Amino acid sequence: SVPPTTSRLEPNYPNPFNSTTQISYRLATPGPVRLDVYNILGQQVHTLVDQAQAAGFYQVPWNARDQRGATVATGVYLMRLHYPGGVQTRRLLLLK
Repeated sequence: SVPPTTSRLEPNYPNPFNSTTQISYRLATPGPVRLDVYNILGQQVHTLVDQAQAAGFYQVPWNARDQRGATVATGVYLMRLHYPGGVQTRRLLLLK
Protein backbone atom coordinates (compact mmCIF):
# COMPACT_ATOMS: atom_id res chain seq x y z
CA SER A 1 0.00 0.00 0.00
CA VAL A 2 1.01 3.62 -0.46
CA PRO A 3 2.37 5.28 2.70
CA PRO A 4 0.45 8.32 3.99
CA THR A 5 1.64 11.79 3.01
CA THR A 6 1.24 13.23 6.52
CA SER A 7 1.71 11.79 10.01
CA ARG A 8 -1.39 12.03 12.18
CA LEU A 9 -2.97 10.73 15.37
CA GLU A 10 -6.58 9.84 14.58
CA PRO A 11 -9.51 10.02 17.03
CA ASN A 12 -9.85 6.81 19.02
CA TYR A 13 -12.91 4.64 18.44
CA PRO A 14 -15.16 4.26 20.25
CA ASN A 15 -14.93 7.48 22.25
CA PRO A 16 -16.30 7.57 24.89
CA PHE A 17 -15.45 3.93 25.56
CA ASN A 18 -16.19 1.40 28.28
CA SER A 19 -13.45 -1.22 28.35
CA THR A 20 -11.40 -1.11 25.12
CA THR A 21 -10.76 1.51 22.46
CA GLN A 22 -8.75 1.47 19.23
CA ILE A 23 -6.10 4.17 18.74
CA SER A 24 -5.14 4.72 15.11
CA TYR A 25 -2.30 6.73 13.64
CA ARG A 26 -0.40 7.12 10.41
CA LEU A 27 3.26 7.79 9.80
CA ALA A 28 4.53 9.54 6.68
CA THR A 29 8.17 8.79 7.47
CA PRO A 30 9.82 5.88 9.28
CA GLY A 31 11.49 6.38 12.63
CA PRO A 32 11.09 6.16 16.40
CA VAL A 33 7.49 6.23 17.62
CA ARG A 34 6.12 6.49 21.12
CA LEU A 35 2.43 6.34 22.04
CA ASP A 36 1.60 7.07 25.69
CA VAL A 37 -1.61 7.45 27.67
CA TYR A 38 -1.71 10.08 30.45
CA ASN A 39 -4.32 10.90 33.06
CA ILE A 40 -5.78 14.41 33.26
CA LEU A 41 -3.11 15.35 35.83
CA GLY A 42 -0.42 14.66 33.24
CA GLN A 43 0.81 11.46 34.90
CA GLN A 44 1.83 8.70 32.51
CA VAL A 45 -0.55 5.74 32.76
CA HIS A 46 0.63 3.39 30.00
CA THR A 47 3.12 3.23 27.13
CA LEU A 48 1.45 1.44 24.21
CA VAL A 49 4.21 1.82 21.59
CA ASP A 50 7.91 2.57 21.99
CA GLN A 51 9.84 1.40 18.92
CA ALA A 52 10.99 2.30 15.43
CA GLN A 53 8.24 1.84 12.85
CA ALA A 54 7.99 2.01 9.07
CA ALA A 55 5.79 4.57 7.32
CA GLY A 56 2.21 3.35 7.19
CA PHE A 57 -1.06 2.99 9.06
CA TYR A 58 -1.24 1.56 12.59
CA GLN A 59 -3.97 0.60 15.06
CA VAL A 60 -3.32 -0.13 18.74
CA PRO A 61 -5.93 -1.22 21.30
CA TRP A 62 -5.99 0.16 24.83
CA ASN A 63 -7.87 -1.87 27.43
CA ALA A 64 -8.16 0.90 30.06
CA ARG A 65 -5.36 -0.60 32.16
CA ASP A 66 -2.19 0.96 33.47
CA GLN A 67 1.36 -0.28 32.93
CA ARG A 68 0.98 -2.78 35.82
CA GLY A 69 -2.29 -4.19 34.46
CA ALA A 70 -4.65 -2.51 36.94
CA THR A 71 -7.91 -1.05 35.60
CA VAL A 72 -7.86 2.76 35.55
CA ALA A 73 -10.61 5.02 36.91
CA THR A 74 -13.43 6.56 34.89
CA GLY A 75 -12.47 9.93 33.43
CA VAL A 76 -10.61 11.86 30.77
CA TYR A 77 -7.26 10.58 29.49
CA LEU A 78 -4.82 11.96 26.94
CA MET A 79 -3.07 9.93 24.27
CA ARG A 80 0.17 11.44 22.99
CA LEU A 81 1.95 10.31 19.84
CA HIS A 82 5.62 11.24 19.37
CA TYR A 83 6.76 10.59 15.80
CA PRO A 84 9.55 11.79 13.49
CA GLY A 85 8.93 15.52 13.11
CA GLY A 86 6.16 16.06 15.63
CA VAL A 87 3.91 15.34 18.59
CA GLN A 88 0.11 15.13 18.66
CA THR A 89 -2.30 14.72 21.57
CA ARG A 90 -5.97 13.73 21.70
CA ARG A 91 -8.51 13.18 24.48
CA LEU A 92 -10.11 9.86 25.41
CA LEU A 93 -13.12 9.49 27.68
CA LEU A 94 -13.47 6.31 29.74
CA LEU A 95 -16.98 5.65 31.08
CA LYS A 96 -17.78 2.61 33.20
